[in-house]
Amino acid sequence: MSCKALIVGYGSAGRRHSEILSEFSEIDEIGIVSSQKGLSFESFSSLEKAVGYNPDYVIIASETYKHEDHLKYIIGNFSAEKILVEKPLFKEYSIINPKDKDIFTGYNLRFHPHIQSLRKLIEKQKIRAVYCSCHTFLPEWRTNNSYTDSYSSSRERGGGVMLDLSHEIDFLIWLFGYLEIDFVKYGNFSNLLIDSEDSLFLSGHLKNNVPLELSLSYFSLLPKRELRVVTDEITISVDLVSNSLKYRKKGLNQVTDILDSFDINVTYILQHKDILSKRSSFVCTYSEGLQVNKFIDQLKSWT
Repeated sequence: MSCKALIVGYGSAGRRHSEILSEFSEIDEIGIVSSQKGLSFESFSSLEKAVGYNPDYVIIASETYKHEDHLKYIIGNFSAEKILVEKPLFKEYSIINPKDKDIFTGYNLRFHPHIQSLRKLIEKQKIRAVYCSCHTFLPEWRTNNSYTDSYSSSRERGGGVMLDLSHEIDFLIWLFGYLEIDFVKYGNFSNLLIDSEDSLFLSGHLKNNVPLELSLSYFSLLPKRELRVVTDEITISVDLVSNSLKYRKKGLNQVTDILDSFDINVTYILQHKDILSKRSSFVCTYSEGLQVNKFIDQLKSWT
């Protein structure tokens, strides 16, 4: 398959997608929609000016609050059949008609080898408890700009840990299907100069009352990103900071698998290949992206 790709937005996400797709033999040309000048790709200052480019594959990598309008315009004015919207799908839950388009949401961590391994290890297991956490330090995310200028710091622009760190929500729904909220606490609890929420704690349950804990924050100087699943026969821990998988089955010694020098770009490469191959077996669909938005809206409405 040979095709033209169009990337909407040229921030860190847009640049990453352009670098990755430049190495794909299936991609003949790449265009960029951005106000930036002097790019090494054919560029357009607006979506309206890019219509004549006639891409086959569109990646929406603009700021979160722009996703919905950009997607609506592309559906109505572009012939491209495949559209990838960077996570999260929208700033808030909203249903639009995808018409004949194949729309996907950019939750690339589904393609992390250890998340894939965990998925296989828990097949047919009786889940007893799930613990999930992601703690990071927002000022160190983007070294070329102040964190206070980023969309992450702004509630109106789609920032906050619930949307920004929604990978965890996506793979919890993907792996376990049903999430129910028992208690939520979120808000601003640090001295970061932002008006989006900087932390969230959720206590909930899966089917059959299986306990679930989820915690997210922007203000930890020690990073942590872990998913731990306890079953009757096995306990598994995936650490996405050290890229390690640890598990122990009843009566056996612990097994540890560490991916040395793992490049997170691998997950983006696999995601694009999944979409372009027409198999689309693991990539997050439009409807699954909406599920994440719906769940986040439920969290935000918690009183």
